[in-house]
Amino acid sequence: MSKMNHRPHIMNDVERCTQLLTDESVDLGILSKETGIAEETLLSYRDQPDLLKNAYHIELKKLVAKYFEVFFNRNEIERFRFMLIDIVGLT
Repeated sequence: MSKMNHRPHIMNDVERCTQLLTDESVDLGILSKETGIAEETLLSYRDQPDLLKNAYHIELKKLVAKYFEVFFNRNEIERFRFMLIDIVGLT
């Protein structure tokens, strides 16, 4: 069995939200309409990502869902889904 030299970094929800909000190609107005989170709140999260650590759980869930929509294409989502099924053992 081969050893992994480096453990992969798995992003947590706050890191995913930070990546989504700090990406300049993401329009906060559109994101606000799609998530139901006030644009001013999203702007404050963009300016001070540490505030996400104290965000409501429901806000984080909505932002993580948008993260996966923005940063993964359909094939990657399917691959991720099958990986989760394999890990959980639902087959």
